[in-house]
Formats: sequence, C-alpha cells, structure tokens
Amino acid sequence: MSPLRITPDEVLHGIIDGPLAPNEQRVDEYMIRVTDAGPDGKGVGEPDASDPPVSRTVHVRAEAGWLIDELIPLLPPDVPFVSRVDETTCAVGSAEFMNLTPAEAYQRVENMLGNLTALMHVYSPNTRRRLEVWQVHELHASGRQSAIKRFTMTVSHADGIAKLTESTDSTLNGAALLLRLAQSDGRISEALALLQAPEPGWGAVYDVLKFVEKSPVTKGKRGKVDKYRGTASWYRHLGEPGRGPKPRNAPNLIEARTFAFGLLHAWLELRISKFLTGQSP
Repeated sequence: MSPLRITPDEVLHGIIDGPLAPNEQRVDEYMIRVTDAGPDGKGVGEPDASDPPVSRTVHVRAEAGWLIDELIPLLPPDVPFVSRVDETTCAVGSAEFMNLTPAEAYQRVENMLGNLTALMHVYSPNTRRRLEVWQVHELHASGRQSAIKRFTMTVSHADGIAKLTESTDSTLNGAALLLRLAQSDGRISEALALLQAPEPGWGAVYDVLKFVEKSPVTKGKRGKVDKYRGTASWYRHLGEPGRGPKPRNAPNLIEARTFAFGLLHAWLELRISKFLTGQSP
C-alpha cells in the first residue's frame, strides 16, 4: 500500500487562540485531507496546482447494505449515483461537484441525505435508517487519490464527564449515585429520559428548558431561557401554520445544547446536594 500524507484542507470553524473562560465550550470543525503517494509511491505532501483533481465524488455510508440498495434509485438528478464502493458505501456526484469546494460538496450531499431520510421515514415508517457522508474522494491527474473527511472537535474548559467520576459524600461516585437515585426519584428518572438520543436535537433542548423552568437554577437567567426555548420551539414546529418568528440573535444548536443541558446539570447537582444533606427534593 502506498504511504499516506495527511494535511489540513479546510478549516470550517478554526481554533480560537487563548484560554477558555470557566465552563466555556466551543466546537471546531475541520476538513482533513489524506492523500496517498500515487501509483509510483513518490507523491509527497498535498497535491498542488500542478496536480489538480480530475474527479470529485462524495462517499455515502449506511449501517447495512440494504440501505444503500434502497438509496440508489432515490438519488436526485443533481446528486447521481456513480459507483458502489463496497457493500455499505456508494459514491455520488456529478461534473458540477468540480465547481464546489470539498466542504461545499460534503454539505450538499449531507443536506440531500437529511431530506431523503425524512422522505423514507414518511413513506416507510418504523424502520431504523442511518445514512451519512463518509468522505469526499478526489482523483488527481497524477493518479494520486485524496480522501477528505470532516472532523468535529469539542474543546472544553473542563470536561463534565470528570465530574461524574468524582466521589460524593456517599460511597458512590456522581454517576453511580444518580443512577441509583433515578430508581427511586421519579424526577431524576424523567430528566434522564429527556436525553437518551445519540445526538439530542432542538426538541430535546425545548423539553429540557421546560423541565427546569421553575427550578432555582434558572434564577437570573429568565431572559436567556425564554430566548433559547423560543428558538427551540421555532425549530420544533417547522411547517406549522402560523408559527411565530424566530427570536432575534437566535443561538445555534451547539450553543443551545450547552446552555440548556448546563441548566439540567446544575439541577442534578442540586438534587444530589439535597439527598446528601437529607433535605426534601
């Protein structure tokens, strides 16, 4: 196998220099290019203008081969099927993709997959379907090949998971204590039930903010709670006639999750504190 050369391709949301503020978190996104050394094994570094790409496709991956079988005949004319890469992966794209950056091609196919997955659920419900963009593939004039993937990196001032491993005043760490309390405290059980999806969306943000809205953890934050819940409600009711306007300066999903789930974190810590001090919940 030819050796690989790994180089940055595009920074979608770059690293911000300097330390993070307490409890601050940000998400950086990158497009990373991995290029082989070519048929002769002599290619070095990222291909430059002297070795341009001659084709660009996007690889779509599914959890099972039957999903690719189901996907191929449904692909739209502007994102046509190109080839079957393996049992669970196919390549899509057109000549127009050469006019797009790798990030733009990636995003176009990702948007299409989201809409097509929704149609599949509407017309054939109760079946688990997971389709994702795996990578952008480029073939260069020299015969070298590049795989370009998008990576997301979450950078936190402090990792909240570490908090769960800390010992409480009981004989259990935070995670074990909360799991035990969830068996007897209905409110904790309800709180944990809100966030069991692999990647919680706007509906979860809305539900969490409704859950904690009357809790002391929202003291001094009512305006922000209302704006974030209003934004979540706007997304949650897409397509509903008479839907109100999205709040001004609305947060994105990453910001909304950080804020809403941070409040639920504080709510759970308050619940632990009351349990350890013998107070009524």
